Amino acid sequence: MKVWGDGLDVRDYVHASDIANGLLLAVAKYPVCDALNIASGVACTTKQLAQTILDIIGSKARLEFDKSKPTALRERRVDISKAKVVLSYSPSVSLKEGLTDTIDWYRGRMRNA
Repeated sequence: MKVWGDGLDVRDYVHASDIANGLLLAVAKYPVCDALNIASGVACTTKQLAQTILDIIGSKARLEFDKSKPTALRERRVDISKAKVVLSYSPSVSLKEGLTDTIDWYRGRMRNA
């Protein structure tokens, strides 16, 4: 499996249900015009993400990194400490659970297409 870049870019991936929960908590508990970060709070490299996907689908494919291809900002981490304190927000879906959910949804859509 070919991956653009060197696989070391860092991102914070969050499941849609955790975003929805965080937004509902914000509406209920924080009626202030002030920023709050709703995310997973867990850093993940592109390499880790790609390997997790391969593991979930049971693929024996090897990761190949194409450093000639462009990537975005090197690191995007999200600090959710304020949301934890103000909203008692805590994400509940791990990266692996969220990816499994997404892959299962996609496979279901493809079977029914």
